[in-house]
Amino acid sequence: MAKRGRKSGSGRSELAVNYVLEHGCTLRDAAEVFGISHQAIQQRWKARGLGLTPFDAATEQRKQELRIVADGTKTASQLAEDLGWSHTTIYNTAKSIGVRLKPSRKRYDEQSLAAAFQALSHGVRIAEAARLVGISYGHFVRLMRDHGKRSSTADYICGLRERRAEAASKIVDEEGVSLTEAAKRVGVSAVAVRSWRIRRGLPIRRTA
Repeated sequence: MAKRGRKSGSGRSELAVNYVLEHGCTLRDAAEVFGISHQAIQQRWKARGLGLTPFDAATEQRKQELRIVADGTKTASQLAEDLGWSHTTIYNTAKSIGVRLKPSRKRYDEQSLAAAFQALSHGVRIAEAARLVGISYGHFVRLMRDHGKRSSTADYICGLRERRAEAASKIVDEEGVSLTEAAKRVGVSAVAVRSWRIRRGLPIRRTA
């Protein structure tokens, strides 16, 4: 993300506050844009008596929504699908407010996964390796990425997420819908769309 022209520290913190108000991004996002610390922006934000930042306000709203729907009968993955959030957002939000989630059972064991990775090195196809572990193709590809295992197919799937995030971003701009709505239309997470827009310096709209 390109940094803006150099100004005095107080001048840049003021510009950064205005940037956050305009784009609804986090203080850290604005700090990266203007090349200053997020603490400096936070101090200026408090000095202006602006209350919660847009990001913090959205976080508080997520906490309230999760308190309503999380009753201990659904896993983080199930709630993520219901609310259109990422699994990580569900888990971290629940942890911060002490909400109980239904434990999710790990669908594979590390020994089987290691054996599947070894099979890949001997020419076994990804689909077959996934069956050896007993998980879906997509899940196995994500585990390959998380464990630093590269393949042209896995790279293609990761690239596909980027292309879908770009398509969802265009929907946000052209139709004015939320990141969550646009993400659902193209089959990608709202987090991926938000990350794609931040990396390109595009305004962030609040998710539904």
